[in-house]
Amino acid sequence: FTPKVSKKEPDFRRWIIVHRMPFWIYIRIPRPYKEILSEIILYLKKEHDLEYHLFVTCPPESEFEVRQILSSQMLPHTVYVYENKGRDVLPFLKILPDIQRQGFEYILKIHTKKSSHHINNAGWKKDIFEKLLAPGSIVKYTSLLHTIPEIGMIGPEGHILPMAMYYSNNAEKVSVLCRKMGLSSEDFPKLHFIAGTMFYAKMEALQPILDIKLQEEEFDIEDAQVDGTMAHAIERAFGASCLKQDLWLVDTQSSSQLIHSKSVMNYKFSI
Repeated sequence: FTPKVSKKEPDFRRWIIVHRMPFWIYIRIPRPYKEILSEIILYLKKEHDLEYHLFVTCPPESEFEVRQILSSQMLPHTVYVYENKGRDVLPFLKILPDIQRQGFEYILKIHTKKSSHHINNAGWKKDIFEKLLAPGSIVKYTSLLHTIPEIGMIGPEGHILPMAMYYSNNAEKVSVLCRKMGLSSEDFPKLHFIAGTMFYAKMEALQPILDIKLQEEEFDIEDAQVDGTMAHAIERAFGASCLKQDLWLVDTQSSSQLIHSKSVMNYKFSI
């Protein structure tokens, strides 16, 4: 099909990148997250003539080093310090209202954590980074968000999964979140989510999940869980938020000529 295209020129200054600093393993072993953060910075430095702002969240024990790394690279940034709770999700939800007030429209959400339940963790991270951060990607995908009104989120190709096959131990929490967003059981078969929770998005695509006004007390204490927490449920609910807004969740194979959104039945990075 031919997507509707906006004629308005995109303003590439009005997007942000959100990093979630390391999980417990990075707090205990600092070098891995330093290396991954440096890797992300290398990707960003390949994007020339773009103005952007980094919004970074990190736990208190990492703050000094995180600020040091970012300042040494002369990158525009704001650092928010939160305790290590709710994975990359809770801090992200906490800062979104502040980012909204500043008028940003487009988001690239990425993080530096590793996933203990993915086969070939390094390959998983590299595949996602290459699809979201390769040279030219930021211009391409923010332009798609801007010029095609129906697109709400863009996930890395090969990492969009059908909810019905990948609820795992999260079905009850996901169902509650979806109903709070105003979705019905008839909507559930349409639900997909982005494994790894790294994506481009319009702010409006995330509004329904913000409107739930989740409280910190609803999130689990970190204990190296691999499934079943509120953070895992919200990972799956971002796609539902997009659906609630009647926006599309597409993948990085999309272009202005062809919209691509292929869900994966057999996720190659899952155990």
